[in-house]
Amino acid sequence: MDSSSGRYLLSFSAGALMLNESLAVARVYSDLLDWDATRSFVLHNNSIQATAESSLKRYTAEVIGRLKVLNAEQLKFLLDASATDQKLAVWTAICRRYAFIGDFAEEVLHQKFLGQDYSLSFDDYDVFVAQKVFWHEELEEVTELTQKKLRSVVFRMLEGAGLINEFGMISMAFPSDEFIQMFDGDVPGSTVRFLPAYESGGHGGY
Repeated sequence: MDSSSGRYLLSFSAGALMLNESLAVARVYSDLLDWDATRSFVLHNNSIQATAESSLKRYTAEVIGRLKVLNAEQLKFLLDASATDQKLAVWTAICRRYAFIGDFAEEVLHQKFLGQDYSLSFDDYDVFVAQKVFWHEELEEVTELTQKKLRSVVFRMLEGAGLINEFGMISMAFPSDEFIQMFDGDVPGSTVRFLPAYESGGHGGY
């Protein structure tokens, strides 16, 4: 992933992994096959069971933005997959949607795992941000308070996806063969780089 091109989109402070919300929206889309109609239906029926109207609008927009990066086959897979693969699919969508998170997953999470360093800390995140400021001045525009919130959200996403535990210890990902074929089929390694997993040998084609 070329992190030196384009501005980072940093509007991911709403929610965390939001697996259940993602599945609810994906189900609606599978029936309507239109994102505008899906948004209207979800908002009208509160399909994601938000507790406030402001949250409903914000979470719906966030989830749709993520799911739009998946193709029709991947969306169908998301609905039919195992719980583990569902989490990994949503995490992959997040990494594709937000290059900042994708870069962090590839350059920090994945590389620490390959180097047999299984502890992921806030300090690792802060060092990553400090290194990216040279290429991404938009990171300097984020207040310290907002940066801490974004950091917290990223770690909650990782924990929700089962990629780290509550203590920040990295857990090896075990995507199914079907997941690898669906998300990595065209470009081998294109999804593995977002995960604490090996690129060849072992489970799921690793």
